[in-house]
Amino acid sequence: RESSALCRSYGVGPMSSALPPSVEQVLEALEQAVARELERKRLLGHYVVTWQDGRAVLQGPDAPQPEG
Repeated sequence: RESSALCRSYGVGPMSSALPPSVEQVLEALEQAVARELERKRLLGHYVVTWQDGRAVLQGPDAPQPEG
């Protein structure tokens, strides 16, 4: 799925494994919404914030740099 690939490119991993069909549909809708927003931010040149290894990570060319 294209939305899943885009989400993974930002460090957002797969969220489903052997779930009921209704839950799978909800997860698919959420993945598509996240993929659309990530693409919109990419096109606008905005950074994104993701969660990796227990901390928030800012990604993108205009992401604020940590101090220190």
